[in-house]
Amino acid sequence: MGRLIAVVNQKGGVAKTTSIYHLGVGLARLGRRVLWVDLDPQAALSAWCGVSTGDDGQPGTYHGLLSRMPVERLLVEDRHGPHLVPAGLELSLAELELVGQIAPERRLARLLGPVRDRYDYILVDTQPSLGLLTQNALVAADEVLIPVACEYLAVRVLSVVMRALARVRVQANSQLRVAGILPTLYDGRTRHAREALEQIRSRFGQRSSVFEWPVVRSVRFAEAAARGLSIWEIAPDHPGGRAYESVAMALDGRQVAPVAIPEWEEDEAPQ
Repeated sequence: MGRLIAVVNQKGGVAKTTSIYHLGVGLARLGRRVLWVDLDPQAALSAWCGVSTGDDGQPGTYHGLLSRMPVERLLVEDRHGPHLVPAGLELSLAELELVGQIAPERRLARLLGPVRDRYDYILVDTQPSLGLLTQNALVAADEVLIPVACEYLAVRVLSVVMRALARVRVQANSQLRVAGILPTLYDGRTRHAREALEQIRSRFGQRSSVFEWPVVRSVRFAEAAARGLSIWEIAPDHPGGRAYESVAMALDGRQVAPVAIPEWEEDEAPQ
């Protein structure tokens, strides 16, 4: 049965979708069968893959959760190899419509059950909240990957996420564990980012694995998203791409060569 990993953070703007996209492509490059599930009403992952959903077009997670449409009817194949269950703006209605129904937090687990054996990895992109859609991801997941920006406020929110995970373990999914904490938006030229990275490692490194390779802040990721490409296609040697490649290898249990933490991106000005 494939590993189901929910990519979660209550705070927005921490490179969550960038991370799930590149980890999915990275695992596919390693020869793994990957399924993305877009569970974010903003549908940024689906947009990156060039897919949109709606009542008159491609069905997506909304239709699987609310109308119980079989997951096989929702799958779209991305040109990089992973399959995708896409999302659209209609998913924003799902939480309201699920409230009051029987076991609404288990809809995603039931939806994905029939295809768990077809994939090595199922990666679920969640919205920046701990609402009912994110609860669905946590109840269904084996593991959680937490991208956290190297910024003070993002580190502060991480404690809230950890408490939420502990509550889910007690109430609904005792097997849930943290696959790792991934520092993102790192700018080594600023003392604030360096101190935030050290704080992530010192405060949370003893309880959970903190990946050694922070993902640098870079406009190249925005350019890749706008063009529907991966970072490896527009900047093959980019340090952010090397970080995601290393994290994908670590998730897959492969030996990872040390990756130097870059101090700056030469083509970008400090922010």
